[in-house]
Amino acid sequence: MLKKIICIGVILVMAFSFGAGCGPEWALESGFDDKWTNGNPPVFPFQCAYRSDKTEFDLDDVTLTFFYGNIRVTAGTSYTGEFNFIDREELIERTSHIEVYWSQSGEKTIIKTIPPEEFFSDGYVLAGTENGKFIYTHSEVLTIPREIFEDSVNKIALGIRQVHTEEYRILANKTFGFNEGVAVHYKITGNTVKLSAKAFK
Repeated sequence: MLKKIICIGVILVMAFSFGAGCGPEWALESGFDDKWTNGNPPVFPFQCAYRSDKTEFDLDDVTLTFFYGNIRVTAGTSYTGEFNFIDREELIERTSHIEVYWSQSGEKTIIKTIPPEEFFSDGYVLAGTENGKFIYTHSEVLTIPREIFEDSVNKIALGIRQVHTEEYRILANKTFGFNEGVAVHYKITGNTVKLSAKAFK
């Protein structure tokens, strides 16, 4: 009886260890790799990425989980301090709103807008990195409309960008500030679209 209990215990420990050591396998993902593993702070504080557990979709039902946010960095930290080049309050003052968009052939379609006080809060800050990948705090599921897939083989982009206030537009002589996007390549066969993080050959 004791031998049987020990055997069951070993099996349970092995099963738990296997589950704890293996994260989910994603069929499609892009934008998670940490580009600054050498310790240098990023040039732009915006980041975005996407994931899906499959690569093929019906043209009328294409969904991706879109991750996005901002990085607060101080030299020597793992992206957990304040911006070391622009103060957070200054960012809020110069920002009218943040646009979430998708684009095709350079034409952007605005999905939603976010107030700067919300976007530059803890709810959108990247939580750091793990195993060389960014950990995003915020994500949402996006449904990509059929109309955006114009060609049989092409790409679209998902992204976020900063829109300046009227006062700062005049001062900086530009409407938009930080802008970060991530490409989604696609290939259509019949009523099925296949997505990839890399261009189809």
